[in-house]
Amino acid sequence: MKKVERFYNSVDDIWKRNLTKDYHVGYYEKNDDTIIQAQKKVIKKVANSLEVKENDILLDVGCGSGNAAYEIGNIINCNVIGINISEKQLADCIEYQKKSHRKIVFYRMDACMMKFPASFFDGIYAIESIMHMERKCVINNVYNSLKPKKKFVFTDWYINKILSAAEKNLIAELIQSNYIGIEEYRKILSESRFSEVQIKDWSAQVLPTYDEWKPDEALFCLNAKLATKIQNLVEIAQEKLGYCEVIARK
Repeated sequence: MKKVERFYNSVDDIWKRNLTKDYHVGYYEKNDDTIIQAQKKVIKKVANSLEVKENDILLDVGCGSGNAAYEIGNIINCNVIGINISEKQLADCIEYQKKSHRKIVFYRMDACMMKFPASFFDGIYAIESIMHMERKCVINNVYNSLKPKKKFVFTDWYINKILSAAEKNLIAELIQSNYIGIEEYRKILSESRFSEVQIKDWSAQVLPTYDEWKPDEALFCLNAKLATKIQNLVEIAQEKLGYCEVIARK
């Protein structure tokens, strides 16, 4: 996980160039949706899928900058615990913690080593973070920490077309990750004893995000090699990756 931590510490400033508070795709319902509006729709959809209520306690696995935890806490009027391994991102999280009227707290913690009481959370979610982790380990930990009958909701990319060795290497280099297929997620969730698994394909709705993520001229001037790799990664996402929301019940 040290490589993942270094990755998020290093890309924090690059992401902030996009002038958004989130590190994830947007869900576009209208042609004139902005990236910020579309990203907020992702957060709202995840919140709705959780089926939680006021004063419930949620866990955000891989909470990024903390904005999603802040937004979901306000949408549902609930309490949120966010965990992250990036110290740089956690500094942003603390700013959300300070301004929230809800109980929102953040901890530096590896999801494979998280130690929360059994059956503690009313809902657990992860937005584009599971891909960085040892999936089976994290999903088992999520199951143990979730109350019976409650939901785990996460979003992630999945392999839609076969990736070449070079494409896999680029993905591993840039995001310290790999992607799997939808059926592999279904299998892991089943093996971890989750039931009622639903997979909602958002591929078409997130496509406009990639145009927003294409490196600009300034980044090419600053670091042409990195900008080219990011450009290639965007093209892989457009052509060979799908995107989904996964909902499972304990």
